[in-house]
Formats: sequence, structure tokens, C-alpha cells
Amino acid sequence: MLRQTGRVNGRRLPRGFDTSSRPGEHGMAAVETAIAVTLFILLFVLVVDFALVVNCRATLGNAANLGARYAALHTGESDAQVRSVVRSASPGIMLPDTSILVSPSAPRMSGDTVTVTVTSSVGVDPLVARFAPNPYPVTAAAIRRSE
Repeated sequence: MLRQTGRVNGRRLPRGFDTSSRPGEHGMAAVETAIAVTLFILLFVLVVDFALVVNCRATLGNAANLGARYAALHTGESDAQVRSVVRSASPGIMLPDTSILVSPSAPRMSGDTVTVTVTSSVGVDPLVARFAPNPYPVTAAAIRRSE
């Protein structure tokens, strides 16, 4: 068995930089690496799930804004038309009629304040579900005045 001598390219290493293993530290690098990799994976999953929630919130906010704008400009249109505009502005998110609230209901009068509220949820990873509700509820609202 070869023993490392604490030399690199013929030069002696300074004290404390000896490459020989110290007693009681066999396998410590593997344990430290396993802990660090586990924490890194958990952090990565948290960041990805947070990004998904933020993306859903931004999409719903944009959809609610477009729906409120449409309802404010087209006072004679039904709530179903407003819901259709909201759904078309939020691709990839399933929005049933019960998750899109338009207030006041049609017919709207000029000068009314129109509020569109959109509610959805984002499924999170089981690792994150220990710290946050699963699915995570996301809500966005927009208010416009009818013309």
C-alpha cells in the first residue's frame, strides 16, 4: 500500500496541507458531499416551484386585467364573453366558470366599476408540500371603470 508523503511535484507541502488521511476522517468527504447535494436539490426544487407559482400569478393577473378591460369597454357583452377572453389570455391553465368572477354581472352600465377575479391553483412538489399547501392557491383581480 502506498502512503502519500505530503509532496507535490517534489516540493513539500506546508503544514496542514498534508494529503495523507487523518485518523477518524475516513469517508467524511462522502458524507459532506451527500448532505450538500441533498440540500442543493431541495433548494433547486424550492426555486423551481416558486417560479411556477410566480408565473401562474403573473399569467392570471394579465388575464384578469384583459378580462376587466374587455368588460369595461364592451358593456353590453355577457359574462361568458368576458370569461372567454380571460381563458384565451391564460394558456395552459384550466379555468372553469366558477374560477372566473365578473362583478357586476351583465348588463353593465357606463360608469360601473368592473372587477374580474381569477382563481386557480398550482401543484407543488411533494418536498415543498411539507412547507406549503398543495395545491397552492393563486388569485388575481383587476378593476376597471366602464366607459
